[in-house]
Amino acid sequence: MQHVKHVKTIKAAKLEPSLQPVPPIKIKQQQDIEQKEPVVTMSKTDMAPQCPQCGASMVLRTAKRGSNAGNQFWGCSNYPKCKKMMAIN
Repeated sequence: MQHVKHVKTIKAAKLEPSLQPVPPIKIKQQQDIEQKEPVVTMSKTDMAPQCPQCGASMVLRTAKRGSNAGNQFWGCSNYPKCKKMMAIN
C-alpha cells in the first residue's frame, strides 16, 4: 500500500513540476537483516530413510485414493523405476 502511494506521488510530481521530489521509501538495511539469528530449517529429505531396495532417499508422500487416503508413507524417490514403500514409524 505504501508503495502505491509513493508511485502516485512521483507521477503527480512529474505532472506538476512545482511539487518537491518525494523521498524514497526506507528499505531495511543489510545490517538490520544480519542482526537477527539465522533460521535453521531441516527438510523432510534430511530425515528421510534410504530405500532398502535401491539405496535412494525416500520421499514423504500422502495416499490420495483407496482405504489409506490421507495417510502418509515413505515412497522411493526413484519411482516409477523403484516402487518400494515403507510405513512411517
